[in-house]
Amino acid sequence: PPRSTLFPYTTLFRSLADNPVLGVEMPERKLKRPHKALSIEEARMLLSKMNEPERTITIVATLAGLRIGEILGLRWGRVHLDQCTLEVEETCYKGVFGTPKSKASRRGTPLAPAVVQALDAHRSRCKDTSANALLFSKGGNEPLSADNLRKKRLASACRRAGLRRIDWHTLRHTYSTLLHDLGTPIRVQQTLLGHSSAATTMDVYTHPVSTSERDAVSRLGEVLFPTVPKLHQNAAGKETGNTLTQ
Repeated sequence: PPRSTLFPYTTLFRSLADNPVLGVEMPERKLKRPHKALSIEEARMLLSKMNEPERTITIVATLAGLRIGEILGLRWGRVHLDQCTLEVEETCYKGVFGTPKSKASRRGTPLAPAVVQALDAHRSRCKDTSANALLFSKGGNEPLSADNLRKKRLASACRRAGLRRIDWHTLRHTYSTLLHDLGTPIRVQQTLLGHSSAATTMDVYTHPVSTSERDAVSRLGEVLFPTVPKLHQNAAGKETGNTLTQ
């Protein structure tokens, strides 16, 4: 056991006369180097130098804010392009599938028109689009490796774009930063990002996609993809409009 728990027991049973770590202050924990978000121009440049499937993965990460494990765990049965939403219910880490890290991470996510367009194009290239099929796989429904994608595909795209090397979380941080810069309310940001602090006052399992969340991701999509047409809702609340052509 850790020393902090070991020594109280040794003093309790008289193994040691005094607790030698009592009063000792632990050094301040060093935080990991913070991720620096991409600028709008950097994000556009990166996307212009990417191939598939990493381009679509990057669009989903940057405009929907999903973690790379959440993206690699997506299945077509949880992607609803006609409703412009997807459900985050599964993650994939080093080829092993599991549930999201917290209750708040299990969420419905609204999709900007640019994301719908990218996913629709990606679906047309997939051999298997059944409900259980992964969006991104090697074939035979075997998941892609986040590390291999980062080291080979993402790093190469950064080099071609003349950008510093980044990791997948940089894209999620870019999403968060752009939402903040657009003035998105903090509670909407927390819900979209799937942070557990947003789950204290709402049930994320049945949480409907609110108008404010849809507005937030639509504005974000317009910043990076201004030429993609907006969606409109009819009286029944369903999205309508030509979102798949420019």
